[in-house]
Amino acid sequence: MSDRVTGRGPRPRPWLYLLPAAAVLVPLLAYPLYMLGLLSLFDYRQAQVSGGAPTRFLGLGNYAHLFGDARFWSVLWQTVGFAAALVAGTLAVGAALAVVLSRASRGPRLALSLAALGAWAAPAMTGSTVWMFLFDADLGLVNQVLGLHG
Repeated sequence: MSDRVTGRGPRPRPWLYLLPAAAVLVPLLAYPLYMLGLLSLFDYRQAQVSGGAPTRFLGLGNYAHLFGDARFWSVLWQTVGFAAALVAGTLAVGAALAVVLSRASRGPRLALSLAALGAWAAPAMTGSTVWMFLFDADLGLVNQVLGLHG
């Protein structure tokens, strides 16, 4: 297929628009993922984090221990089931809302859109409020606990 649209000159490649974001994200993600993979091969606990004990190379021993544990498989399947149910429920509610909005007249459509926007924004607002109270300079729980230790 030709890169030219009649009368418009060369068409930019869509992947070129991703290069600035990739130039930032790849280095920011590569190092933590590398360290995660590297540390997963060692016995790395709180004593090693604080510098009080040397690390011990285990190779794939951590993975053998993980995959050999029945609790891991139980939790994995519960997580997969929960995620699948959540995605299916979200898609069902979203599709139902889209059908209702496409068939509604202008007034009810605006009201339903604003209600959906409120439901979408409420968790972020609630989380922000909780964090604000936790770190309040006078009455925040975090500052109270830190104040106990000097």
